[in-house]
Amino acid sequence: MAAVIEHRCPSCETLVSTSRATPVALGPPFLECPSCKGFVNHEPFEEWSSMGARKRFTWVGTSLAVAVSLGILPLLACGLADIISRERTSPRTLLFIGGTGLFVALAITYANLHQRIRRSRRRMSDPMYRAKLVKYQMSATGSPLGS
Repeated sequence: MAAVIEHRCPSCETLVSTSRATPVALGPPFLECPSCKGFVNHEPFEEWSSMGARKRFTWVGTSLAVAVSLGILPLLACGLADIISRERTSPRTLLFIGGTGLFVALAITYANLHQRIRRSRRRMSDPMYRAKLVKYQMSATGSPLGS
């Protein structure tokens, strides 16, 4: 089970959110503290447009690997039922069950990834959000240019 990260405001120590520890995640890289309106680092979250190719590949690849793993479960259950009942299922039926499971799992994963990327792009197209992002980067690095 993945470790849980608590995101606390550095100014007032208010718990703003919790998330699972993952190598990369899609979402806003900062949160606003409800108490003092300060910025809270929201690692490992990043916006889609600020992710590099490696991080994008890691994020999409991990999601697809989980989908494939879940997609073959019906096929494994059918194989286990064959072993228990000692009856053989036809290869055509096994192919249909395996293909359907993979298709459903990949379709749901694609819809989820598409929705999350679209939300990230919508956030980045908002000028107010981009201004907050620049302000957050400047406060995080301590430099006036944010680099």
